[in-house]
Amino acid sequence: MEQMDMQAPERERDDFQDQWQDCMDFAVQLAVKAGEVVRKALKEDKRVSTKTSAADLVTETDQLVEELIISTLKKKFPNHRFIGEESTAAGEKCHLTNSPTWIIDPIDGTCNFVHSLNSVSYTTVLRKNYTRVEEVMGHFVTMKGFKYQMKQNSPKH
Repeated sequence: MEQMDMQAPERERDDFQDQWQDCMDFAVQLAVKAGEVVRKALKEDKRVSTKTSAADLVTETDQLVEELIISTLKKKFPNHRFIGEESTAAGEKCHLTNSPTWIIDPIDGTCNFVHSLNSVSYTTVLRKNYTRVEEVMGHFVTMKGFKYQMKQNSPKH
């Protein structure tokens, strides 16, 4: 008679949590790198364009930070999908599926960034099965440096 492994569901749940913790840890490291790029760019002249209206701004730094985030995440998580605010605005198709999907706003507060105001941020959200699994929000403060915050759901599988 075959014995049932009563601990198998618990191990599976732990493996699943470890997978998302790995994503979270990596996203935090990436937030620090993105923060360095934005803090440096805050002190420089900015090249600004508009997207859908005069109030909907995009800078080279928006595009650079989004490319940094997506390319770095793709190397670490090649089976994940990505939706970036700037690439979507440039015409890239946006598909939300059951696959792990990172949703990236490279500079949240572009108007503040353009005017070198004290605070801008960026947000990276990971979704799985249409549910937010984790969110890393980086806050870039010109005089006080960089900080980040994390929000994490407990994903159900």
